[in-house]
Amino acid sequence: MIQGVAAFPGMKDIQDQLERIFLVLGTPSEDSWPGVNSLPHFKPDRFTVYSPKKLRQAWNKLGYVDHAEELASRFLQCFPKNRLSAQAALNHEYFSNLPPRLWELQDST
Repeated sequence: MIQGVAAFPGMKDIQDQLERIFLVLGTPSEDSWPGVNSLPHFKPDRFTVYSPKKLRQAWNKLGYVDHAEELASRFLQCFPKNRLSAQAALNHEYFSNLPPRLWELQDST
């Protein structure tokens, strides 16, 4: 959202979409995602092997906002168990500069 465009705009098919994700996050392997090779539709030989990049290399605006890149990198993890939970995200430093009154607002649902 900070860039104003889709993070991984796949244009052709699922393969294209995954290539765009792996180009930034790195191609999953058994080391980075235990069990990935046993997923029913994951065929590692179909993908180029990419190393993970710093997110600001893909989205430079992340570098303009304090703690944005670190927060985004905690969310954008291929291995689901490595992803930051919503509850933990609320305590992330990215949100520490918000005025205290925002935290006191009642839910509207």
